[in-house]
Amino acid sequence: MRRLIGLLIKVFYPFIKIYWLVFKPHVSGIKCILKSGDKILWVRHTYGIQKWTFPGGSIKKGEKPRNAVLREMKEELGVTPKNLQCIGQFLYTGDGKQDTIYCFVGRLDTMRLRANKIEILETKWCSLHEFPSPFSLAGKRIYDLWRKK
Repeated sequence: MRRLIGLLIKVFYPFIKIYWLVFKPHVSGIKCILKSGDKILWVRHTYGIQKWTFPGGSIKKGEKPRNAVLREMKEELGVTPKNLQCIGQFLYTGDGKQDTIYCFVGRLDTMRLRANKIEILETKWCSLHEFPSPFSLAGKRIYDLWRKK
């Protein structure tokens, strides 16, 4: 079943992007910088441009951003961050949609993850000032937002 869902995401993603470009929908999402010791977690998703960014996803209708972070981290990585704090938000239009991204930072006691292979292609723990290549502009923007706090 998971493989089928993963295949459907990959097949339909280009059509979803066309929809975004034509209709420019207003959506909301979350991203979360996860820290463990002196490292932060970067991920590459199985869909989209596959550049390094922070884990996250969409906010469901009626869902609060904080609850979306907890849900997405559990679904994508099998973790529940501690000391979760909102560091801001911004409007991202890079994919054609109007995406309000709520940004959070949280702490993990371990670097062990259970990455959902349907959504996560690769994970990488990096030092606080290291950027994996190639990284997404949204990822850099989130990182800069965090470092300004």
